[in-house]
Amino acid sequence: MSTFKAATSAAALIAVSAASPALADVTAEEVWENWKAMLGIYGEGLTIGSEEVSGDTVTVTGISMTMEDGTDTVTAEIGEMVFTGNGDGTVSVTMSEENPISFTSEGTTLPMTATSSNLVMTVSGTPEEMAYAITADSYALTATPGSYDDVEIEVGTLTLSDIEGTYSWVEGDMMDLDYTMTASSIVVDFTVNEPGGSGTVVFDGQIDGLTAMVDASIPPDIAEMENPDAVFVEGFTLDASYEFGASNYAMNFDADGDTGQGTASSEGGSMAIIMSDEGIAYSGGTQSPMLSATGFQLPFPVEIALDEISYAFDVPLAKAEEPQDMSLSMALRGLTINDILWSMVDPGEVLPRDPATVAIDLSGMIRPLYNYLDPEEQMAAAMDDMPVEIHELNLNELEITAAGAQITGEGGFTFDNSDLTTFNGVPRPTGQLTLSVNGANGLMDKLVQMGLLPEEQVMGARMMLGMFATPVGDDQLESVIEINEEGHLLANGQRLQ
Repeated sequence: MSTFKAATSAAALIAVSAASPALADVTAEEVWENWKAMLGIYGEGLTIGSEEVSGDTVTVTGISMTMEDGTDTVTAEIGEMVFTGNGDGTVSVTMSEENPISFTSEGTTLPMTATSSNLVMTVSGTPEEMAYAITADSYALTATPGSYDDVEIEVGTLTLSDIEGTYSWVEGDMMDLDYTMTASSIVVDFTVNEPGGSGTVVFDGQIDGLTAMVDASIPPDIAEMENPDAVFVEGFTLDASYEFGASNYAMNFDADGDTGQGTASSEGGSMAIIMSDEGIAYSGGTQSPMLSATGFQLPFPVEIALDEISYAFDVPLAKAEEPQDMSLSMALRGLTINDILWSMVDPGEVLPRDPATVAIDLSGMIRPLYNYLDPEEQMAAAMDDMPVEIHELNLNELEITAAGAQITGEGGFTFDNSDLTTFNGVPRPTGQLTLSVNGANGLMDKLVQMGLLPEEQVMGARMMLGMFATPVGDDQLESVIEINEEGHLLANGQRLQ
């Protein structure tokens, strides 16, 4: 729970907004009460030093929040917050520009300072539904220089610039959090030294453009829940995402004469997650990522680049009477490596060095037999040999391209869950899968030429391909794998089982 609470705390403290004031009034005391409701999710981890009311101004000092998760603890403090009525139905909120935050893990505490510049926060709306409009020139987290465990931090900062966004917190049967944020850049800079030694690690990076959003419904008694793992059973839902622009990173390492330098970059990327007791959908990716490194005890420079990395899955998690949609995909497209790496396995440049791709896209329908986010049902599901019924599985895309050869495939199967004997405990499938192999013989010839494969093994592989695949062109093979209604397994019409 500490990750969620820390995210909520950050949203409460620095959530940013460009929303227009609503046509209703709020007072300073009502806004402070709203803050206390938001911070109340910390339960006994929240303390408040003093509250003073003077006219339409509320001054609060000594706010402290502590979040614990096993051996990890996060403590955040706000020295002073002032809520001031503006006379037009809105309230301005200001806070100390510098506030301490500390992270403790396994006995080691890392103190930090949160610093804001020109933070402007205006609250509008109604007491039941408040909207926060906030901008800031920058918000930074700075690690306090010093020795911590086996490292010495010399410099450690993370800075967001030109922040804008929206934030609201509405109480009802559930507590609804709605948050958006944009920043023109994120800059990371830190230097770590080896205590008593000469070792140094320097890392810096920059991301141009960040957009993030969170839409969550939170159980009102979350702070008092005896079993936090049951939060989804109590109605917690989450819809969150972020996108970022071009990014660049650099690292330098120097210790006892061993040095290394590395860079990484991308043209942008994204991540999205939707989660409730019904299921989880997660997706993301990066465009044009690149990594290069020299040193680090590597015998030669390494350069790796791709056109795209992407991933996604959507899985139902709630017990269902009818089959539910599911999907899973992953792709690494346009992978290239530098010639020095190629020369390690192919010094004679026998193999084509075209970009490689690995991609798979699956969809189907399954019926969960348990509520997987219910702690009371998780143990029963783990003990069940068949905790989910599979009803349909489709291969929408399969591509493996490398060294002049390519494998592609598509097809689909339905499953009879009443027949667990034909295929030894697996629901009986019906359907077909088409696989195409291009350039396989040419690749095998080149591997023999390079001495990586003996001729007799290649002959055996060719015979196997001849049994299960049909030539459809110059060094092009196709195989249709079918399972019919009788449970017979066939390859290109030839029965195998």
